[in-house]
Amino acid sequence: MGGACHHCCEKPEAANPAQIPHQPVQKERRNSHQAASDFADGDPSAYSGAQLQKRANLQVKDGGFALGNFAATNTGRIEDFYELEKHKLGEGGFGSVRRGRDKRTGRVYAIKSIRKKGVEEPQKLKEEIDIMRLLDHPNIVRFQESFEDHRLLQLVLELCEGGELIDRVTAQGSITERQAAGCVRDMLRAINYLHMNNIMHRDLKPENFLLATKEEIGKSSLKLIDFGLAKRFKPGEPARTKAGTPNYVAPEVLSGRYDEKVDTWSIGVIAFLLLSGKHPFTGKTVEQVLQKVKNASFITDGKHWKGVSADGKGFVQACLQKVPMARPSAGSCLKHRWIERLAEKDMDGPVIGLQIEGLAAFGRMHKLKKAVVTVIAAQMSEERIDELRRMFMTMDRNGDGTLTVVEVKDALDKAGIAMPGNMEQLLGEADTDGSGVIDYTEFLAATLDKKVYVQEDIVWTAFKKFDLDNNGSIDMKELAQVIGDEQVVEAMNLKDSGDVGSLVHIFEQVDKNGDGKIDFDEFFQMIRGVENSCQSPSGSSAPSIKPGGRDSPTHKQKEEQRLKMSSLLEDFDEDDGGKVQKKASLSAKILY
Repeated sequence: MGGACHHCCEKPEAANPAQIPHQPVQKERRNSHQAASDFADGDPSAYSGAQLQKRANLQVKDGGFALGNFAATNTGRIEDFYELEKHKLGEGGFGSVRRGRDKRTGRVYAIKSIRKKGVEEPQKLKEEIDIMRLLDHPNIVRFQESFEDHRLLQLVLELCEGGELIDRVTAQGSITERQAAGCVRDMLRAINYLHMNNIMHRDLKPENFLLATKEEIGKSSLKLIDFGLAKRFKPGEPARTKAGTPNYVAPEVLSGRYDEKVDTWSIGVIAFLLLSGKHPFTGKTVEQVLQKVKNASFITDGKHWKGVSADGKGFVQACLQKVPMARPSAGSCLKHRWIERLAEKDMDGPVIGLQIEGLAAFGRMHKLKKAVVTVIAAQMSEERIDELRRMFMTMDRNGDGTLTVVEVKDALDKAGIAMPGNMEQLLGEADTDGSGVIDYTEFLAATLDKKVYVQEDIVWTAFKKFDLDNNGSIDMKELAQVIGDEQVVEAMNLKDSGDVGSLVHIFEQVDKNGDGKIDFDEFFQMIRGVENSCQSPSGSSAPSIKPGGRDSPTHKQKEEQRLKMSSLLEDFDEDDGGKVQKKASLSAKILY
């Protein structure tokens, strides 16, 4: 199929709102229903957001904790924690991306440096971070932490070794239709997840999709990056800011009234490019490009489309419907005949390997151990979690990026795995953020083979995330710093004295010698320990430590620990509204 992949003549960068002129959108003259039969059940709206499961936008409920709460916003120098390479992986209008090695763990990440000077609306930088903290999906790059000073905002992100999709396609010359369908499927999974959580990306283009590994296209999963133009929305309330990259922007953006289906349009443009090697809307100037976008005129015939299936052409035509109401949702696109027939299916086999015993053991862990295992799961390389990732994708039947009880039960039933009677309870305990569904990292943490997460080097990596002063131990002050962020206090349900007491009790359990510190041996022991079958998730029924023994804290030491915690918690006051507030004297520095 198609020849080499070509950009438009000028490859314009993402435009600021002022760069996209206000022009009215002409009325649609094409048949808006011509591609309806290409979708499952013959109706594109059958799999729209209204039909998919609904949930809060990753809002943490009482008694849980969210992965995003451990992604710190730091005010210190990034050079104190990371060794940055001089070579730049990429460079744009406001900054650059380089590799950086975490001095604490040895792990290598992508460091995106954004120059604050020249940014017209600094609050949008904060919004980018806030959105990325919410996201947890196999096809979205993982956000680790950020550093900020007077000059730069620097984001620490998951490193995708495979590089930009567009570079790989260009170097390869062309890709097969099956590979193109697989790429588009990964893109749609990420976008459907965003839309289900009321977030639109608004800047989808091949440059913003990276290959997770150096494997060939189709073997490596894609990761969506760059949330600089992403926006949270309320269903039924149109967005109005004219922003995006001209070649990929939807016609309705030019009128200043649009919804999340602008992302579906962009996917259609990308699919057009992957299938034909040509761009649908080109011009010598930005104005010419936008005029062609406004007209929404394109063809899917000719030599560049030779060999492309009717289903592939139908998919592009459906996504590039000029009238938004006639354009399918991302969830609907996932059910399009082209995706279902051509995209390589995730193997069903791995579901057989799901360890129900491990799921039960995770449910019996106390909060601190669950948090540590979650941190470990979030740091696993793509290669190490590949089987679990494919298992998750196989079980996620509606493609919304989460698992419901029904989806898990259906998958286990099809795999012939016997389910315990308390399956719903086990899944509820794995749902550590209390969202009502199992998110991706929750699934990884709850199903990760213990043989993997009890390896000393892996536990050491997690330990260093809690050892903030890098002195080889975790004391009560550091634990207070980890939970000191107001969001984390709320997320871990530590507002009242009963929960603080529970946390002290957990600390006492781990601090075997009662010296008020958790060293690595004690930390490692906690991770390697076997959960009591009668232990509740909160840890309240955990086996007690015999008083007076060599490895147990004395009564006096316990009281000293409680006093330390009480003094630290004085940094949290309640205002007139009863809301927990963090004093400026306690600077939360969660290094994950």
